[in-house]
Amino acid sequence: WTEETSSPVPTMYNVWVLGTQVTSDNKDDVLNDGKVSYNPDTNTLTVSRDLAATGDQNAVRAFTSGVLHIQLSGNRSISSENAGVLYTSNNSVEITSDGDVTITCASDFFGPIPDLKISTSGDVTLENTNGRICNSSLTITGVDGGAAGDVKVSADTTTLSGSKFVAQTVTVNASGDAEITNSGGKVAITSVSIKADNVLLVGAPAGPDTTDSFSYQ
Repeated sequence: WTEETSSPVPTMYNVWVLGTQVTSDNKDDVLNDGKVSYNPDTNTLTVSRDLAATGDQNAVRAFTSGVLHIQLSGNRSISSENAGVLYTSNNSVEITSDGDVTITCASDFFGPIPDLKISTSGDVTLENTNGRICNSSLTITGVDGGAAGDVKVSADTTTLSGSKFVAQTVTVNASGDAEITNSGGKVAITSVSIKADNVLLVGAPAGPDTTDSFSYQ
């Protein structure tokens, strides 16, 4: 007679990458390619590959408490076709990178995140061809208080039934050019603060079209 022992049940984390749920078994190699890992103690995804979601899939989906941290290595692209590219449940998202960051999608929402902060010394490109970038504040800056490179942010909120803005508050610190556009609404609701060599703001009906304040250095 041999006593059978059952394997421990893995812990399921409320984080998905390209449709794969993170568990205690796969957290050190989520996609089985050695390029995506998750630390549940710090709520941090570490990514050293591009993430391209297809169909109605989110590139990253998270229902956790606190800020979701994403650490990118190298020049990285995160994209989705028909769903929010970064989809969270009221979580703010902070992305840190040592290279260029490109995030694109064509959904009603970039992802219902309240705040999005990107820190990198590289260039930043954010594009949503059918919606806003985030619901509250958008901050793009360098690492440790420095500056990002060139920054280009574009949204098209024409089809939205609610408020039409890139983000309620936009803050950019760039060492190169900064371009913030919304072909179907405002750049921001509250304020825009930009430090860059050259600045282009385009919102409906023309110009930055911000409700409160605009500053440029």
